Amino acid sequence: MNSLSIRIQEERDQHQFERLLQELDEVIERKVRRFAGGGSIRARQRSTRPWKTLSGRVARIVPGQYRADAETVEISIPEAEDLYGEIRILNSFTDIDGQPVTLKHQAPVDITLEADAKDTVKKAR
Repeated sequence: MNSLSIRIQEERDQHQFERLLQELDEVIERKVRRFAGGGSIRARQRSTRPWKTLSGRVARIVPGQYRADAETVEISIPEAEDLYGEIRILNSFTDIDGQPVTLKHQAPVDITLEADAKDTVKKAR
C-alpha cells in the first residue's frame, strides 16, 4: 500500500492517476472485508438506500451455445443458501476507462444488493 501511495503522489498522467486510485480503493476494500461485519465503509457512506454486499468468486466461464451468443459467467456466493449459491450473468463489464472487459476464472467479486427504503421494514432486535 505504501508503494502504491507513493506512485499516486508522483503520478502526472490523469488516466494513470485514476487507475492507481481505483487500485488503492480495491486494496482498501479488501482490507475492510477482513474485519467483522464485512461490507464497505465507502459503499455505506455513498449509498442512501438499504444495502448488503456479498463476496463471491467466478466459478465458471460458460461459452455461448452458438457463435453469436454471449459468454456468461457463473458466480459462486458462499453466503447464499445451498440451492441458491450460484448466479449466471453476461460476462460483460466496463472498466474505469469505459472499455468493455470480462471476468477471469476464479476472480473474486463483490455483489451489492440495494432496495428502496420504502420497500423495507425495521428488523426487531
